[in-house]
Formats: sequence, structure tokens, C-alpha cells
Amino acid sequence: MRKRQNVAALALGLLTLLASGCQQSASTTSTEPSGLRTFTWAHDVLCSLAAATRPVTGVLRGQPGAKEPVWIEDPAGRHLSVIWPEGFSVVFAPSAELRDDTGAMIARDGDALTLTQTNLDMAAGSFEDPYIASGLSVGTGCYPFVKR
Repeated sequence: MRKRQNVAALALGLLTLLASGCQQSASTTSTEPSGLRTFTWAHDVLCSLAAATRPVTGVLRGQPGAKEPVWIEDPAGRHLSVIWPEGFSVVFAPSAELRDDTGAMIARDGDALTLTQTNLDMAAGSFEDPYIASGLSVGTGCYPFVKR
């Protein structure tokens, strides 16, 4: 019985370590011409590795020409800064559309978003301390942010 408890504790510790690595492993941050900030991963990450206990949730908002062209507005109306995966872009047609690295629309202004692997306490959500968009959930599933 004790051996099972030790194995369970070890497994839980490993999952916690891996999950925290998922959320904080952005290797390089850059700014696209539109002002959208993006990141590349230092290593592969599985989207479904671990769910955040208090994920970042809200509505996508956007404004052309703003310091941040898109952000998440939380349920209290707070502006949450986010760094998006490499290859993501924003297009205003006429409202903000967040697109993935293939050009497919992920969400548009007013759509609900959840960063399923990003805990609220991982960052302040300010421009200086933004959230890393890991495990983005939009309707049908989790965007597999697997970058090298």
C-alpha cells in the first residue's frame, strides 16, 4: 500500500513539473508588424498534458493600431495581455480575427476563449507580465501548440 502511495505521489509530482514547464517554456518572444506578440517553444508540448486548475478565460477583444491588437477580456472586464504562438496573426476584417499558423481563424472579437493550460496565477496579465497562450481551447478542442 505504501509503495502505491509513493508511486502516486511521484507521478503527481512529475505531472506538476511537466505542467509548469508547459506554461513557462516559451523560448523566444517577438512582435509581428501588426503588434501581435508571439512565442516559440523550447521543446515539444502536448496540449492535453495537464489542465490548469484556474484557467485564463474570457472573450477575445481587438483594436487596430493599439499597443496590443488583441487581448482577452476577463469576466470582470479586465484587459489580459497574452503572448500567442509563433505563426499566429491578427486580421481586421472588419473586426479582429485571431488566426493560427495555417491562416485558419481561431477566434474573432467577441468569441469566448480559454487558455486551458495557463493558470491565472502564472502571470499578472499585464503588458509587462503577460499570459503565455498554452492550451488554447476554442469550442471543439485544444489547439496543439507543439513548436520546436
